[in-house]
Amino acid sequence: MAGTMPFMSPEILKSGDSEPYMPTGCDIWAAAVVLLEMLCGFGKLNTMIGWETCEKPTPKCADDLQAYFDDLDRLYGALCADVIGLEDSLMDLFAGMFQLDWRSRLTAAQAERSDFVAAGPRCSKRIVAAPSKPSCPHSGSSSVELC
Repeated sequence: MAGTMPFMSPEILKSGDSEPYMPTGCDIWAAAVVLLEMLCGFGKLNTMIGWETCEKPTPKCADDLQAYFDDLDRLYGALCADVIGLEDSLMDLFAGMFQLDWRSRLTAAQAERSDFVAAGPRCSKRIVAAPSKPSCPHSGSSSVELC
């Protein structure tokens, strides 16, 4: 099994070394985790799933991802807790990149053409720490602002 937790996609975790996998789909999953951590902080996926920081990659981890990402409202709530002004286009990008089936996952070209990426920079600082923590209808408070 190749990869680093939590960046490993469900198909790698499920198959271990027994089955081939589509590397480009795995890369999109990993890119989604990187984007998630850029916006919400190191270890965000581990926190969302309830994993230990040094979780060992196992097929059970794939089951954990399946259980979590079966309901995208959970992802929305987790993002809303950390991102002020969460744009629908960002949520759509995450929803496409975190598809459990690699065949349904966005390709790199599709991600690049997504509304969120195509809109370009929102300001010169891109992401800034928020001075206050306004409430989110899904999960409480936020600490990062998209500008």
